[in-house]
Order: sequence, then C-alpha cells, then structure tokens
Amino acid sequence: MAKDIGVVVEASYEEGFLVDLDRGINIEDIPIGSYVIVSSDKYRYLCIVSNVKYRAPVEEDGVSYIRSEYRSIVRKYFAKRLVDYKIEVIPIARGSSNGDVDKPDTIPSYGSKVYEPDTHLLAHFYGDVDWKLGYPLGTPKIIGETEYSVPINIKRLIDLNFGIFGKSGSGKTFLGNLLVAYTMLYNKVKEDGEDHLEARFLIFDMHNEYSLDVYNDARQPVAGGVYKLFSDDFVVYTPDNLFRSEYRMSFLPIPLYNISHNQLRYIVEPLGVTTAFLENLGFYENILRKIFAREAMFGDQGYWPLGLILSKNSVRKVVELASEGGVEFIDKLSFSVSELSRFIEAVEETIGKEGKGALSAFKAGRRRMERLLDMPVSLKKVYEKVIDNVVNNLVSPTGRSVIISMGGYEKNIPVYMALANLIGESLWRRLNELVVEEGEEARNKIIIMLEEAHKFLGRGVSAYSPFGRIAREMRKRGVIVVPIDQKPSELDPDVLSMLWTFFIFALTDPKDIDASLIGVDRPTLYRNVVASLRRGEALVYGYGVQFPVVIRVHDYSNMYREISNRLGNDKGSIFDDIPR
Repeated sequence: MAKDIGVVVEASYEEGFLVDLDRGINIEDIPIGSYVIVSSDKYRYLCIVSNVKYRAPVEEDGVSYIRSEYRSIVRKYFAKRLVDYKIEVIPIARGSSNGDVDKPDTIPSYGSKVYEPDTHLLAHFYGDVDWKLGYPLGTPKIIGETEYSVPINIKRLIDLNFGIFGKSGSGKTFLGNLLVAYTMLYNKVKEDGEDHLEARFLIFDMHNEYSLDVYNDARQPVAGGVYKLFSDDFVVYTPDNLFRSEYRMSFLPIPLYNISHNQLRYIVEPLGVTTAFLENLGFYENILRKIFAREAMFGDQGYWPLGLILSKNSVRKVVELASEGGVEFIDKLSFSVSELSRFIEAVEETIGKEGKGALSAFKAGRRRMERLLDMPVSLKKVYEKVIDNVVNNLVSPTGRSVIISMGGYEKNIPVYMALANLIGESLWRRLNELVVEEGEEARNKIIIMLEEAHKFLGRGVSAYSPFGRIAREMRKRGVIVVPIDQKPSELDPDVLSMLWTFFIFALTDPKDIDASLIGVDRPTLYRNVVASLRRGEALVYGYGVQFPVVIRVHDYSNMYREISNRLGNDKGSIFDDIPR
C-alpha cells in the first residue's frame, strides 16, 4: 500500500505545489528529482520533487539564552515536534479516474494527499517495456527502490532531432551506446503491416567507445561498444594507421589530393589561419594547379595543396614523409630537398607578382599549414574518394552504418573537425543530389551522432557548417543530427529549438542548465533538478518519453549482456518480453 507523506498546502500552475510533510517523515529520505503522487478529488498528479526546505519554529536568538549543554536537546525537540518540513514539487502529468493521462492544466485542491508512487502507477503514466517500440531506459528516481524501467519510444525518438548534454564523465557515452543499440534492434523488428525505414548511423567516436570498449572512471573496460554487438551492420573508419592495422578498420586519412579550396577551408580553419589566407585560397589553388601540372617532378595538378605546406622549415619533413617510411603521405615520387627548395622559390615568385599583400598572406598562412604534417593527411590518389565511400555507405540501399573512430587522435580537435566537416559537406551534397535535384524519397534514416557539437553547431558557426545545413534542411527527409556536448549554452539557439527529445545529465553552469531546459514547460522549476543530478542520472523530456522523467540510466554493461543474449536467440524469440 502506498505510503502517505504529506498534504498540499499551496499550489500554483506556474510555480508548482508546496507540500507539508507528515510528522515522522524524514526529509533526508526525499531526494531532489524523486517522484510523488498528489491525489485530489478528481485527479492523480505525477510530480517531481524540485526543492526541500524547512524553517525553524523560533529565531535562533530565542535559543541562545538556554544553557549550552541543553541547546541540542531543545533543538531535537523542535525538529521532531515543531519544525514544518516542506517539499516543492513540479506537476508533470495528470491521471483521471477513467484511466486517461495527459499534461496537467489544473491544480489540486487544498489538503490533497501526497504519497509515494508504486510501480503500477508509474507504468500507468509511462507505459511498459516491450522491446519492440519501448526499450528500457532506466529506473525512475523515487523514494525507496523500484525495479520498474521507464521505456524510451525508439520510433518517436529517431523521427526527430534529439540531444545529449552533460559534464564529462556524467554518462553521455553509456547512454549513446544504449540508444544506438536499441535503434539497431528496432531495425530488426518487422511488425505485421508496419513498414519503417532502416536507420543508419554516422557516429563520430572521439574516444573510441562506440567502436571498441566503454570504460569506467578508472579507465577499465566494462563492456564492448555498440560495434561489438552489431559488427555486421557497421563499417569502422579511422585516421590512425596503428588502429587500422590492430583492429582491422578502414583507413580514413584527411584526403588532400585534388581537393577543392572550398573543401580545404574545413581542414585549415581549425588551424587558425588568417582571414586573408582563407579569402585567397581560390586564388592560390588556381596558381598552384598550373605550377604542379607543368613541374616535371610532379606533373599532376592534384598535388596542389602541397604548395601550401612546403616552406624552408617544412621541406625536410616532406621529403621524410615521402620516403618509404611515410608510404601513406604521397604516391612514390622522386625529389630531393634542393629540388623542393627551388620549387618553393618559384611558387613564392609567382604569387609575389600579384602583390606583396598576397605573398605576405600566403607566407603567414603557410606557417599554420605546416601543422598538417603532424596530422594524418594524405596526398595519395587512392584516398581521393575515401570520403565518398563513407557517404555511400550511409545512402546506398546496400550500405551500412558508419563509425569514425579517432584512435590516437582522440584529443586532436583539428583532425576531428577536418574529417567531420569533410564528411558532413559531402553528405549534404549527396543528399541534395538525391533528394532535392533527383526528387528521390529517403531510402533510410540517417542519424548523425556528433560529439563536441558546439564546434559545428555553435553560435555564429551553424549557419555555415555542413551539419547546420543538414539539421535545418534535411530533418524532414529523415536525416537527424544528435548534438552531444558538455556546453549546451554554446550551441546556436536555433539548433536547440530543433531538438524534440532532451537527455540532460549533470550540469553546473547556470547558462548550460538554462540552455538544456529550453524545450520543457516551466523551465525555471527544473533548475534544481538538473543541478542535483548525480553521475548516471538524467532528466529526460520530449517526444521520446510520455512525460519528463528523472532516471538512473541502466548500467550499460548489464544491458550489453541482455542485448547480446537477445541477439543470440533465434529470430522468433529475440523480442519476447523480459521479466521486470
């Protein structure tokens, strides 16, 4: 039987309800974010605790006259007999006597009883897990313990953009793997009479936790990433040559051969080149293509980006990379330091004829461009179409989902941004060709998991970023962008407004908390809830769940075993209900 904990003594639709706790209820047993039920004459309201408080029955000065050895006894008496303990709660759902549930647009009467929810009531509001549409997301935060699991509706979730936000180490990657795994399971469900498009993922895996293993705080692997569950459904690319060999991944260097200056901008902007250099990239391309086409030791204009890197400082490094030890840098060509030095002089002389401003901007940018030699770039012709191959996997009927595993470059933001933007730009162009120009309907959904999203979808950036264009122009065509970020306040507000489901882990900066609550009703009421979240806890609201919910996300290692077992069963029993 549900336990009474108090009564409503004040209520406001805008500010929530104030509950006076019954005597004997320990206020320390009621955490922020937990659930209570308010029962009125007509309805039952599902509420989240947003604040706990009390006021002393007398001013502290009134106790000061009591002898010090008796003060603690007096305070204990006050605490048990005279102090009024109160909680503030947010109404998130309302149930009627006929079984209907909906958002509340009323408030309960004065004195309405408040009690702890049970599993049956929670299921009444949120539904049950069925492993077909509803997949187990986590246990709700309640007073006490529960085995009830809140379901996430995968079909609704992947219909529209969603976002995952929280501080480092709060649980974003665990949840990301879980949502991808559930979507891959959903791909395999074929209900009678139901036709749904297959979902393909493009996952930018900065820390190799989707492609290899998921780690705990001690950097110990606790379970395999989603690729290990669905290896037949994914192809994994990496810019790390060692990873390519050790884990049998497909090699994805930053391809420079025959690249256009517009595409090159995505690679060089993170290097901090000057605005003048960027504005002149088209001019440099025209000149360098002509020089490389007629130069005997190259004889191929496709090598033109090398002219932006070669300098007196970098010439020896280029020769070294072009030797047998750097086989992935460039097709085998024969040149020496002295030959390249003369070539550099010829390039500078040609550009200098256009004026000192053009040459000075060129030299300033070139100093930054030399950093490319420490990145996994390649001028080999064989990699010219490698980005197209990534995109083909996403759009082709016979393709697969894609993971970009950063390998040893996990902390190298310029490498990550270069690859992500090149893939995003190529995908946007291909989608335009298929959908806009040729009028084709979407063949499958594409879900882009984008870590460090503010670098691509930030204020002043998203309007020009390929991912910003995809988010704005392609969401009605089944292409979904999932920003994953520690700083939601740095995202463009227009991007946040396009998200329909939010997964909010622990945040502390008030600006980030406010940004993460942009899509919830009465957001100010939830600030304490977000600020109080512990590691592994999340506030989830939006299209993918019935009502806002604070959950402890299921332990990924346990769910990994559960999903693995289901995939090991015969097809007919994979999606049978499991005991809860």
